[in-house]
Amino acid sequence: QSTRVALDHLESVPEKLSLLEDFKDNGESYYRREMIEERYAKYKEIVSCLQQQLETSKQRVQQFKVCM
Repeated sequence: QSTRVALDHLESVPEKLSLLEDFKDNGESYYRREMIEERYAKYKEIVSCLQQQLETSKQRVQQFKVCM
C-alpha cells in the first residue's frame, strides 16, 4: 500500500518539473532549478529502488506459488 502511494506521488514529479519554465526569468531561477533537479534525481533513484523491490517481491511470490 505505501509503495503504491509513494509511486503515485513520485509519478507526479515530472508534471511539477514544468515549474522550471516559470523560474527562467526569475533572479532565483538557477538556484531553484538546481534544487528541483537535485530533488528529481533523488526521486528517480527512489522510484528505481521501489520498482526493483516490487519486482523482487513479485518473483518471491511467484516462487512461493510454484512451491505450494
